[in-house]
Amino acid sequence: MKSELPAYFERIRQRIPERANVQALNRIIGAHVQTFAFENIDTWTGNVVDTSLPAIRQKMVQGARGGYCFETNALLKAVLTDFGFDVDALSARVRWGQKPDDLRISPRTHMALRVKNVPDENGEQQDYLVDVGFGGATPTAAIPWIFETPTRTPHGTVQIAPLTDPEATPDRQAIGDHVLQLLFPDGWRSIYTFDPTPAHPADHAMANWYVCTFPDSHFRHDLMLVLPQKDGTRLILNNLRFRKSRGHEVLQERYLSDADEALALLAEQFGIELADEAPFRARFAALNSRATHA
Repeated sequence: MKSELPAYFERIRQRIPERANVQALNRIIGAHVQTFAFENIDTWTGNVVDTSLPAIRQKMVQGARGGYCFETNALLKAVLTDFGFDVDALSARVRWGQKPDDLRISPRTHMALRVKNVPDENGEQQDYLVDVGFGGATPTAAIPWIFETPTRTPHGTVQIAPLTDPEATPDRQAIGDHVLQLLFPDGWRSIYTFDPTPAHPADHAMANWYVCTFPDSHFRHDLMLVLPQKDGTRLILNNLRFRKSRGHEVLQERYLSDADEALALLAEQFGIELADEAPFRARFAALNSRATHA
């Protein structure tokens, strides 16, 4: 609802733009990712994330929390739609962390957005891939929906490419028409595969349940927080390890020793305050104990 827009823009400390164009879209994306940390605290502490829009707004806009893809992209979709953009939700298959010749077919466990017919300053329209919820590889600007057109964002260069896996065999086909790629010093690496078919809320509700409850889901086992900064760096907390990175370079690094230090870090660096600290403290103590006895 448009009545929700003032609270959202106040939260991201931006004025409501005058018109829905690509300049406004990129301003919103930049402020969104610098306000709402990517974080999986709820899943990590044993909960199934509530991805209903009222729950997301209560958690992220009214509360001092971030979220992961099914929350932060859903919130952005609602905002952009209310503001006048034409937005489709998409489902993607994660390839991040796989070797280039590894063609394992992962489930559709990621949510992204396609923002359609966005005008530029000259009135020419273009579709864009938008994603504010992929952790350390989140693209921090809108990506033109054009194959093999590198887009420089404040936090790295990305592109959409046609999915070509020359090692695919008839019984092990890679799935998806497109692949989102991030540029590394040694070349492009795949983030996820996707196609332009719109996804429905039920698709993401099922995927959310899967990542929150599947025994081997890394969202259940690893604490993950990422917050991009205006200077092109990212703040990253992975379990006990906190670091500040620019691209592939680690600028600062330290390891957390206890829950008090972790909670202070969440508040000071990621802008996160937990309404109930007890589950986090218990989970962090167990994490610290395993690290100590490893």
